Amino acid sequence: MVIFSMHNILGRVLSPICFGACLLGIFLAINQGTSLFIEQPFACRVSNVKVFKFVKNAGMGWDEAQLTFDIFGNFTDLYNWSIKYAYYWLELEYYDLDRNEVIFWDAYAVRNQTRPIGLVSKDQKWLYVARTKKHSFKGITAAVKLRIEVIPIFGFVYNLECLPTVVTFPDTYEYVLP
Repeated sequence: MVIFSMHNILGRVLSPICFGACLLGIFLAINQGTSLFIEQPFACRVSNVKVFKFVKNAGMGWDEAQLTFDIFGNFTDLYNWSIKYAYYWLELEYYDLDRNEVIFWDAYAVRNQTRPIGLVSKDQKWLYVARTKKHSFKGITAAVKLRIEVIPIFGFVYNLECLPTVVTFPDTYEYVLP
């Protein structure tokens, strides 16, 4: 008597289960094989970070800093067949009493197979506002990092980051809003 024949009830139950387990094993092997190529260094940098305007908003109880920056990055090698899209954000990280993070820019890029994926923002007069309620930006030195979250069609989510750039905030406010 053969256990896995389709002529008994046990064979009819176990055949789809074995097929599903084999299919999941194949997907896992493909995912692990392609994820070996994702964790690699990328040519990306954030440069020319400047504090354009630095004010104290007394009515709302926070500091406001308007920042300008340049981004350069080529992420063509990041996208393989399994990558759905990537989420990019700039994070301002500073230490006051504890570690604080302020996200002041974000974007996402969907895979496009006809052109390379790149982030270039140079000499544009965009102002991005960073606000903090708990602590003051006054006179602190912060690190600006480009962080990337890669979302695949199938598999694990990866977090990557580029080298930080240092920015120093002024010791005095330009003016105080009422």
